[in-house]
Amino acid sequence: MVDHLNINQVGVRTGVVHQSLHGYSDGHRLLESSLKLPDDVARLILGMSDLSGSNIVNGFEEYITGYPLVSSNAYVLAKTWYASEMPRPGCVWTHSLMIPDQTLSELASLNSLTSLFKRPKAEAYRGQYNEDLFLNEIDTQRATSTEQLRMDATVLLDQFLWAYYGLARPIVLAAKTSTEFEKMVFALWSQQWPNLRLTFTFCTGSLSSRQLAKRPFEVQCVPTISARDVIREAQNSVSGSLLLPSPELVQSQPIDSAVIDLMNPNGGLFRQFLWDVADDDSGKPDFIKFLTIFDVLRDPLDLRTLIDIVADHFSDSRTGRRLKSVLFGAQRNSTLLGIYDERDILFALAMTSEYQSFEANALSMYQRGAKFCLDNPNSAAWLAAELFRSNVNPLGEQLLAGLISGMDLEIACKVTGENPQFLPVLFRAKPSLASYPQLWSLGRDRKRELFESIFAQEKLDVVTVAGVVNALLETGSDVFIHRALERWGQAAIFQVLDWTESHEGRMSETCRKALTLHVPSVMAWVEGGLTRSFPALTAVAHVVAPYSYQILKHDSGVWLRTFNHLQGCQENEEASYVCTFLLALAFGNAPPNPLDLVLECFERIYKEAWDRQLSDDAWMIMEPIVPELWWGKNWDRCERLKRALVIAFMRHGWPASELRLRLKNGELMKEVIKSARDVEGGRRFFQTFE
Repeated sequence: MVDHLNINQVGVRTGVVHQSLHGYSDGHRLLESSLKLPDDVARLILGMSDLSGSNIVNGFEEYITGYPLVSSNAYVLAKTWYASEMPRPGCVWTHSLMIPDQTLSELASLNSLTSLFKRPKAEAYRGQYNEDLFLNEIDTQRATSTEQLRMDATVLLDQFLWAYYGLARPIVLAAKTSTEFEKMVFALWSQQWPNLRLTFTFCTGSLSSRQLAKRPFEVQCVPTISARDVIREAQNSVSGSLLLPSPELVQSQPIDSAVIDLMNPNGGLFRQFLWDVADDDSGKPDFIKFLTIFDVLRDPLDLRTLIDIVADHFSDSRTGRRLKSVLFGAQRNSTLLGIYDERDILFALAMTSEYQSFEANALSMYQRGAKFCLDNPNSAAWLAAELFRSNVNPLGEQLLAGLISGMDLEIACKVTGENPQFLPVLFRAKPSLASYPQLWSLGRDRKRELFESIFAQEKLDVVTVAGVVNALLETGSDVFIHRALERWGQAAIFQVLDWTESHEGRMSETCRKALTLHVPSVMAWVEGGLTRSFPALTAVAHVVAPYSYQILKHDSGVWLRTFNHLQGCQENEEASYVCTFLLALAFGNAPPNPLDLVLECFERIYKEAWDRQLSDDAWMIMEPIVPELWWGKNWDRCERLKRALVIAFMRHGWPASELRLRLKNGELMKEVIKSARDVEGGRRFFQTFE
């Protein structure tokens, strides 16, 4: 005997069946077992193994009983024999097969289990029931054949099925012998899906009403002479007739498919369908629902009508989940709905008014939408466009979101080419689509709406931000750049500058003004470790030069190299602008050597101011830096430049002797010394030159 308390833990071996023998030995008791059972289970089996009534009846000297062991997820199939050889009347032998749920689900025909029953012979039983049995020991030739089952009248099968499933009440069959309806009962049991098999209770020889958990067995075959008494006893627990309904009542019921399948010992398409669609919690009331839907599937049917029928039978989204998945889910059985493709099914689900009966997650609506884009881009474009035009249900919303998540540029263009009004929705659902300039171009006069849809996103990754900014610039939509930089910060700023670099320094006035509000980030791009192009640096100089006081701690070398490049290319106007910028940095004592910048720039800028060739843009760099003169003299840029130089020497403690080294024009140096007299402390600072 296996010393174990859990039937299913022992039953993990494929096809295992445990067994026990009960009989008389100073009372009815357990004689042998291959498994040690918990006390409550042992008591239940002991009670069920005793004679089913007070007296034996001819034709019922042996019978079969089936009932579940709920606590053990197992089933007991027991055969009882009247033990006439025993000296005491009413003694029986009962051989019980304890079948784990896994094992029970491995058999197509449960009738074959009867070949495992073995009647003991007095004391010769010892040692024959204390080892487990296995399915490979079953004599498959004992399985009920189609011809054998057809011996039972079809009308009786109709009545039996409808009484059991349609009326959903216990059945009492008046029988001449215990075997009269045995094949029919086993056929019913075999047709059931695994979990329903585990709940079935029956006895082919109820000599009195049999119960489990105070409920009468679902099917009881009783001697004709005892039928009235058994029915009366059973009806104390349930209401309604326990007899089979009249043939006339059953004839109008759609159960032909089930009857045909019942007559096939190993089942057919209907049985396979049942096993495919039944959930773990599916019960007897679901059988007729499954049967109705199976019959509907036999003929081509409008898909929306089919969905409505399924929803009518399983209105709660938590019921019929496996059926809904098999018919309409991602891993659906294509043989059942072969005339419909994925697009048809998805669209029908998105449009059904019975959407409350389905779960978007269970049907993987979002994931299927994304996958559909990858697998069928043309159909996905059609489907997305149709969903946009329609009033979709919550399933459709999930589907559309999934479709958008899987869209690439090609599909998005197909969807919105003639329907640009869909673009804002696409951008909201999948911000990365806003990275495509082609879609912005399709938006035409809707660009503000497009921008608002993407601007509303609270968090965008750096790549998406860069893509959106690039698309704005490529489509001439830089009117939104200011808000983009404010919203997305450095990622957007860097992209504007990267775009400028890739377009040979091109930068609109709108972008320049927007960037002036982000000078620290602009300088972070300039000094980001990469060698920036001179056209891009020239464009950036126009951003930061008017705010040179903000970048005085940055190395001025990059701007000096830019100036030298511009001089070499004879781009005089830009060279003059950058030169003015460098002089402003020099006056601010910018590293690494501001006096070198004075040498490089002061005389040039002074001469351009003298010749009135210094542009207003360049002078705007100097305007905040050079000192003011009295209102009648403030126009004199040259004087203001000279005084600014004097102030720079004094403020930064540059040696006065450096002035001679940094100004090669002697006359200009004299003019600077002269101007120093009008600067407070200037005369004393440069007194060595007097």
